[in-house]
Amino acid sequence: MVFKKYKQKGTAMKKNHGTALLHVDGAYVEFQQAVIRALPRDIPCDIALGWQRNGEGLTKVLREALLPPAEEDFLRETGELSIQIPALKRPTLKQLQEKWSWIESIERDNSTEESVTLNLATVLRVDEKNLINNKEYERRLSPNISRLLGCQHFEWLVSHQDEYPVFMNLLGKIYIDFPGLVALGKDGFRGVPYSNQNGERWGASWRWLSGNFHQNGRVAVSSK
Repeated sequence: MVFKKYKQKGTAMKKNHGTALLHVDGAYVEFQQAVIRALPRDIPCDIALGWQRNGEGLTKVLREALLPPAEEDFLRETGELSIQIPALKRPTLKQLQEKWSWIESIERDNSTEESVTLNLATVLRVDEKNLINNKEYERRLSPNISRLLGCQHFEWLVSHQDEYPVFMNLLGKIYIDFPGLVALGKDGFRGVPYSNQNGERWGASWRWLSGNFHQNGRVAVSSK
């Protein structure tokens, strides 16, 4: 009797799904059919009925089996700083080379040219005390590449540092990357704008992406 009930419900479900399939993309219909063809034919009736009654659990199992694991979002704002920066143009290659002659080309510049609120963030987990190499650092940044601030924000912040006591209070405690821009050097080095202590002030320099990202490192990002 249980098996007959299951067959009747299964028939009804097929009819409903058949109607729904008319409204979805053809490629997706083919995918659904492939899943149905791949289902084992020796599933016991009680197990099949159990899954039929547990649609949420079945969806979860199929999602975990068919989709790659979600990429972990490592970017974590620290709450140490929040500064409004006006709309600024990205620097051209010529403008960069006039200030830093080692630069040969721009690998990428994803930084925004709109007004933005600068926040500080890290890509280290709360319980992660060790440094990470920059290959891992870039991998962790990649899901949030559109939020990374660049050279124009870096230069503006260094130029206006005296206006922000909270920023000055961080001097000597952290360094800040602005990896919205990655520049390539004539010697093959890759660098990002970077500000660190330079005497009693924040300096404007570059950090090579052949090194490591440390616990006292920060990333300049736009607020969400």
